[in-house]
Amino acid sequence: PQECLMAPDPGNCGGVQRERWFFSPEAKQCRLFGYSGCQGNANNFATIEDCMAKC
Repeated sequence: PQECLMAPDPGNCGGVQRERWFFSPEAKQCRLFGYSGCQGNANNFATIEDCMAKC
């Protein structure tokens, strides 16, 4: 899916970052990144299972 090709986007809220998952097309696997809680893009999953199921 197209969203799995997007670069991880931490958003622009500032403050404490939450652990989220994104799919890395280069590594062909899901990886952790820090998400601020707002904005960002669709390559952003709450769990590794969600990431793997979509991508």
